[in-house]
Amino acid sequence: MDFETDQSDPNTCNPVQLSSVMINPRTLEFIPDSEFNSYIKPPSIDDEGYIDKHKDTIAWHAKVLGKTEEEVLEVWRNAPSEKDVFDDFCNYLLRYHTRGKNKNKFSSVVASGWNIHKFDMPIMKRLCIKYGKIDKDNTMTIFHPRNFIDGIDYCFAWFENTDLKSYSLDSICSLLGLKNENAHDSMSDVYTTSIIIQRFLKLTRKCSKMVKFEDSCKSVKFPGMVYNKDDKASNAKN
Repeated sequence: MDFETDQSDPNTCNPVQLSSVMINPRTLEFIPDSEFNSYIKPPSIDDEGYIDKHKDTIAWHAKVLGKTEEEVLEVWRNAPSEKDVFDDFCNYLLRYHTRGKNKNKFSSVVASGWNIHKFDMPIMKRLCIKYGKIDKDNTMTIFHPRNFIDGIDYCFAWFENTDLKSYSLDSICSLLGLKNENAHDSMSDVYTTSIIIQRFLKLTRKCSKMVKFEDSCKSVKFPGMVYNKDDKASNAKN
């Protein structure tokens, strides 16, 4: 999933576009006709001072989308309300529980995206709190409560000991030779991110078959710890 917003701060911004596509958790392929995409009308867009407060972000959206600032604002003004889009998105997620009729939170969709840990998930949690999709433990009820996938984490795991300077989506696309011609439109970014995550998950699955995990740490000893009587003298000496 991916949000576009009218500010860069996930704690205060209004979402202006929300997009998503589903990946089959077994095959790691796109589920046909599983796209969700909607612009969102910011609740305060008609308030006095809104345009001045958000002028830099409006100008940025206009530049990357090849539109005028007034065209961007017109799209936002004519979009469905935040609540309507959020309700539609929640109903959309319900269709993809992995257990069909026997739904529970652990069969919910696993949230995935690019930098979602720092950006998209805080926004989504604000919406869940606002519209009553939160449980007594302050956990969002619309996604799997434990698992989520952030593409940046996979890239860090593979590239942290390289000369890669940036983990931005644009930078990783450039590295992989992946064209994202409509970057910063959330539907385009969702597909781009999905392709990257798919490939890394497939690579991880392939590599995992080459590793023997069972008892692979059985002989590991932590520095400074006594494991048996024979180790006491050795530890004391060291």
